[in-house]
Amino acid sequence: GVTETDSDTTMTYTYNKQGQLTGASSTSTSKTTVTNADGTKTVTETREPSVNEYSIIWGQAVVSKSVSKTKTTSGVTETESDTTMTYTYNKQGQLTGASSTSTSKTTVTNTDGTKTVTETRVPSVNEYSIIWGQAVVTKSVSKTKTTSGVTETESDTTMTYTYNKQGQLTGAS
Repeated sequence: GVTETDSDTTMTYTYNKQGQLTGASSTSTSKTTVTNADGTKTVTETREPSVNEYSIIWGQAVVSKSVSKTKTTSGVTETESDTTMTYTYNKQGQLTGASSTSTSKTTVTNTDGTKTVTETRVPSVNEYSIIWGQAVVTKSVSKTKTTSGVTETESDTTMTYTYNKQGQLTGAS
């Protein structure tokens, strides 16, 4: 298929009187349209600007928090999601930790006009380890509720991931 992406990003920096970087922030919006092989389109777009907050370590701006809100429409399926990612660093500017929370709601319009709705009841939470300077998910916990007609199903899922010393995924359960 054909993919088209439009995006806008604004990065703002602040400096003290000595010209040293003291703060940074950014906002971005995007819209990606994929034309599928059958001619249908899948559209993913930010519902409002994504926002990054930065910390200044050794004169460099590093992302400390990222917030995004997206909406994806593909045929009769619409998914909205909100994600917040938080990063921590040591005094040398090395990434030492990361965490994220997300919520989502997926609505499918059935052929009879009814809707099936799947949503997270509370934010999904990911735990991370830092391997070779990269944040990798070690545990993911989610609680979902699916409503279809008069049927309601709730589920809790916990996934644990393991990695070797090279940072390669070696197991999931």
